[in-house]
Amino acid sequence: MIISPAGSVSLVTNSNFLLLYYYIIASYVKYGAFSLS
Repeated sequence: MIISPAGSVSLVTNSNFLLLYYYIIASYVKYGAFSLS
């Protein structure tokens, strides 16, 4: 979890970052599975 000094001010930014992060991880896992298979 990302801890930000700004607190609630950056909740939206952190949420967008987490969505992007999970999207990248999902893509990496998907392509990784294809390359392993």
